[in-house]
Amino acid sequence: MIISQDTKEVVKFLQDSSGGNLRKPNDLEIFLEIGATFGQENLINDFIFNGASIWYLFEALKKTKQGEEGFNKLDVELKDNLIKFQSQINTFISFSDDGTNQRIKNVYLQNTQGAYLNLLDLAHDLSELKYVQNKMKSKK
Repeated sequence: MIISQDTKEVVKFLQDSSGGNLRKPNDLEIFLEIGATFGQENLINDFIFNGASIWYLFEALKKTKQGEEGFNKLDVELKDNLIKFQSQINTFISFSDDGTNQRIKNVYLQNTQGAYLNLLDLAHDLSELKYVQNKMKSKK
């Protein structure tokens, strides 16, 4: 998949604003490019929101001990959002070429610990994007 210069610049800006903290910048470029190329603004906005939610839920769950009040609720909500996230990824790859499609499936859509960690890394990057979006909105 060819990534446009505009998309590369958005991700570079995000990488710079996050202090070089992005974990999956190349994949973030792919999802943003698909969204822009195929006019999937609602999908990309929902994807960013859901990714940020996953990251915040994951962080909250890490701070909550198993058995504490709210732990099970956070855990269920995180799992539900991850299922939705994978569904969104499936929608994105329905627009992609076969090579990109297979790679994304291998990285994010397997039932493995590695795929789970990759989903969290992508969610982290989307939370960084959501943070920048919110910061820019508040300046207006």
